[in-house]
Amino acid sequence: MKKKNLVLHLVLGAMVAAMYVALVGIFQWSSFAAVQFRIAEALTVLPALFGAAIPGVSVGCLLANLLWSPAGWLDWILGPIATLLAAGMTHWLGRRKWSFWLAPIPPIVVNAIIIGIALTGVQTDGTDAAPMLLNIATVGAGQAVVCFGLGLPLLLALRNLPFLKKLRK
Repeated sequence: MKKKNLVLHLVLGAMVAAMYVALVGIFQWSSFAAVQFRIAEALTVLPALFGAAIPGVSVGCLLANLLWSPAGWLDWILGPIATLLAAGMTHWLGRRKWSFWLAPIPPIVVNAIIIGIALTGVQTDGTDAAPMLLNIATVGAGQAVVCFGLGLPLLLALRNLPFLKKLRK
């Protein structure tokens, strides 16, 4: 990778992380609950456009959770792991022309499962399947609203920017 591209990747990743943290901070009231609409999760579709968003959203999630999560260490570990896994899958999907519109799916599914299970562990002893399925459903529903309602329009608006097109090649 050329030095110029490396700097661009670092700057883009840092910008995504900063935006993620800022959005979670502004919308804390809707970012931490079983029914959550974490507005910052709209940024999780950006890895479909450029790889620098993978560490950007992951680091942003880690920092936001360290600053504000009421779940503590569980959210500090599982949140960034879920975001990293989803971002990697989203990047992979973004490289395929036929699946660009599916970019919101990995953040929805991965976060619904991992965060839904983690919430169940915080709320109960983790042995009852009913609250777990409810948490998975509610986290998934919130993710779907944010990723399809905000993330996909963001992705469609940014996909034709000339400097991002160069990064995709």
